[in-house]
Amino acid sequence: MVTCKSRFLPFIIVVILVFVFYYLHSRPIRNKYHKDAFKVKNTSDQHGKPNYQNGEINYQHGEINYQHGEINYQHGEINYQHGETSYQHGEVDDQHELTNPKVCQPKENITFMKIHKTGSTTVQNILLRYADNHDLHVVLPKTKVSFNYPTIFQKKFIIESPNGLYNILCYHMRYNPKVVTELMPPNSVYITILRDPITHYESFFTYFNIGKSCKIKTTDSNSLNKFFSDPKKCYKNTRHNFMLYDLGMTEKNIYDEKEIQSMIDFMVSKFSLVLIMEYIEESILLLKDLLCWDLEDVSYFTLNARKDKSVHKIDDVTKQKIYDFNSGDVKLYEHFNRTFWRKAEVYGKDRMAEDVKKLQEMNEKLSANCLRSPQDNGRGKEFKVYQPPGVQMDNKVLNPNADNFEDCKRRVYPERDWLQYLKEKQFPEKFPK
Repeated sequence: MVTCKSRFLPFIIVVILVFVFYYLHSRPIRNKYHKDAFKVKNTSDQHGKPNYQNGEINYQHGEINYQHGEINYQHGEINYQHGETSYQHGEVDDQHELTNPKVCQPKENITFMKIHKTGSTTVQNILLRYADNHDLHVVLPKTKVSFNYPTIFQKKFIIESPNGLYNILCYHMRYNPKVVTELMPPNSVYITILRDPITHYESFFTYFNIGKSCKIKTTDSNSLNKFFSDPKKCYKNTRHNFMLYDLGMTEKNIYDEKEIQSMIDFMVSKFSLVLIMEYIEESILLLKDLLCWDLEDVSYFTLNARKDKSVHKIDDVTKQKIYDFNSGDVKLYEHFNRTFWRKAEVYGKDRMAEDVKKLQEMNEKLSANCLRSPQDNGRGKEFKVYQPPGVQMDNKVLNPNADNFEDCKRRVYPERDWLQYLKEKQFPEKFPK
C-alpha cells in the first residue's frame, strides 16, 4: 500500500527544485560596486577601451571611478535598471564582467560656435577638412563667410541641403540656440573656443579697427593705451564683451550678472567641450578625444593670425581697464578655463604631455613638407587671407613640390576658398565650377 507521504514525494521534490532554480536566478546581485565584482578582460588603449587599476575603470570619453561604493561619470550616462549598468562606449553586464567594450565611434554631427578672434579659424579648418574627407554636409552661408553676422542666426541665412540633413555647422554667426537645435541632428556635439579677455579684446580692437570711432589709428602701437585713456570721450561708448555677444547675448542683457550666469549655465548643459586658445594643443587633443578621431585628423597649421608687428603693446593699467570693461567675458573665460583643466586631468597628465609632443612633431613634419617661408625665392602658391586696414596677417605659402599637395592646400585654405570649394562640391548644379 502506497503511503500518503510517498505519494506526495515527487511533488515535493519538484517544488523544491523550482524554488532552488528561482533562487539561483533571481537572487540580488552582490554589492554592485564592489571592486571584486569587476573583471576586466581588456587593457587600455587610445580607442575607448577600459583600463583597470586600483578599482578604477577609465574611458577615453569619460570614466567610471570606483571608490567607496560610488560610480562617478563625466561626459556620458550610467543607467541602472534591473541589475544592469550600461555605458555609451562599453557595457558592464549583470554579472559585472566587462566584455567586448564598444570601440567609440567617430562623431560626424558637430556644431562649432565660431567666436571671432579666438583661434577659431584653426579649429574650423580641422572640421572642414574632416567633412571634406568623409563627404559630410557642411552648413554654408548664402553670402559672404558668415551667417549675416551680427544679425542673430536664422535658418533663412543658410543654403538648404536637398534632403534637409546637415552634419557640421562651423561658420561665423551670432548663436541662436533654438534655431540651431532645430537645424542640427539631435546627437550633435556642441563645441566652442574662448580666449583670454585681454588678448581677445586687443585682437578684436585691432582687426575691426574699433579705435576709428575715436580717431585713433590702428597702426599706432600705443593705440589701445590711448583708446582707454579717456573713457568719456571714447571707449565707454563702444561695444564690449564680444565673446558673450557672439554667443547670442544682446546689448541689453550682456552686462547683467544674472543673465551672464544663465548663459554660463546654459553652455555647461549644452556644450560638450569649450576649448581654450592659450592651450590650443591640449584643447585639440581633448577635441580629438571627444570626437573619437585620429591624431592626423586634428593636425593643423595656425591660421588667420597676425604678424607680431601688428600686435599692440598694452601696459598694466590698460590691462586692468580691459578686464573691467569686459567683466562678462572675464567671468565666462574664468569658468570654462577651470572646467577645461578638470577635463585635462581626466585625460591624464602624462598622457597629455606625450600626446602634445606627438601632435607638435606631426605639425612640424606637415609644415616642413607643405609650406615655404615667405622669404624663400621661387615662392609657391600663396593663399592670402583678409588684410584689415593697418594690420598685417600671416599668409601661408605652399611648397609646389609637396607630397600630397591637395591635402596641404586644404590645410591652408582661407574661409572664402573653403566656402567656394564646398559650394561647388555640395551644390554642383547651383554653383558649377
